[in-house]
Amino acid sequence: MNVLSSNKFKIQSAFVKSLFIDDENKSSSRLKINKKLFFEKLNSFLPCFDLEQDISNLKKPESLSLYHKSHQSPSEPDILIEISLYEETMNDDKKYFLKIKSY
Repeated sequence: MNVLSSNKFKIQSAFVKSLFIDDENKSSSRLKINKKLFFEKLNSFLPCFDLEQDISNLKKPESLSLYHKSHQSPSEPDILIEISLYEETMNDDKKYFLKIKSY
């Protein structure tokens, strides 16, 4: 199942809507993602998933990298994230787990 790739447009939209500029230190402002908001948006259209599970022993069937660069301001920082989907089958039920890594 290609859960991430089949929902790429919606995920990209949720990603962009969850971005903010961290400007506590003006000299090194960075674009960051509000992970809580992002996962709330993903929950509205992706299969039920868990964020807290230890995934070290689960298989990762797919991942999706998303990149954002502002077209409005060339000086705005870029952000790259990788979303990894993990799955586990228990009693013929599949459970999904998402992890996000930002660069």
